[in-house]
Amino acid sequence: MGRELHGRFPVFAEVLDEVLSGLDPALREVIWGDDEPALNRTVFTQPALFAIEVALYRSRRRHSACGRTSWPVTPSVRSPPPMSPACSH
Repeated sequence: MGRELHGRFPVFAEVLDEVLSGLDPALREVIWGDDEPALNRTVFTQPALFAIEVALYRSRRRHSACGRTSWPVTPSVRSPPPMSPACSH
């Protein structure tokens, strides 16, 4: 979870390490370890996802703040479905 991004993008690695430093120290071991059942436990899954999401957001912000216009990670976003006429009032 995030291992490839951490290894490939120094800004992401720095930010993820910063976020993880404020969370349960055991979380880092679970994220980088091989104990998949532990990572599947909500007590670790939720904070792991939070840390990855925050790191992605902050990495993107830092990248934009440096004047770069593109970033190698492109979000996959779908347009919301059209609203039905009943919802448009």
